[in-house]
Amino acid sequence: SLLKEYLNRERKVIIRAILPLRFVIIIFDIGKALMKSLQYIRSG
Repeated sequence: SLLKEYLNRERKVIIRAILPLRFVIIIFDIGKALMKSLQYIRSG
């Protein structure tokens, strides 16, 4: 029972740590897409 409580608490911490990471990855993907489209526009 103690282990279960500990794991639940840890899971919350892990999720809290992962969410910003996913956000950064999404922003990075958007940034790459923008760079690609900018290069495409420049080349005509």
